[in-house]
Amino acid sequence: MNYYSDQCFQKQEELDVLKSSAEFEYCEFTNVRLSSELTASSLFTDCSFINCDISNCSLKNTGLRACSFKNSKLLGLDFSMINPFLFTVYF
Repeated sequence: MNYYSDQCFQKQEELDVLKSSAEFEYCEFTNVRLSSELTASSLFTDCSFINCDISNCSLKNTGLRACSFKNSKLLGLDFSMINPFLFTVYF
């Protein structure tokens, strides 16, 4: 599993890192479409999603710990499939 910390992802081509399971800490995702890229079993800790489209992502075993979503589109997400350990999100 790859590890990323304190990084900003603002371009669609930078999202290749999401095509395999990875761990993200203190990262910011801005103005990107994650619908097809977000991979199950990744871990996001203290990450921000700003103006993102995260609709219909697979969240199976994905960890969202203290993540914030601002002006983001979250249609069709099944939060029941998320890893419940320390699950905390802010809208």
